[in-house]
Amino acid sequence: MNTGLIVGPVAGALHGADLSFYVGFLVAALVYSALSRFGALREAGRAA
Repeated sequence: MNTGLIVGPVAGALHGADLSFYVGFLVAALVYSALSRFGALREAGRAA
């Protein structure tokens, strides 16, 4: 899936560096944080 036909501005500025690992980690951390806060609020609502 490596092609030189379409190169985005970030990849061009970073000379083709692969940032998918870091972006995936950040997205997973944000989703985990949001879901854990939602779960904590839900449990607090049940206890009250």
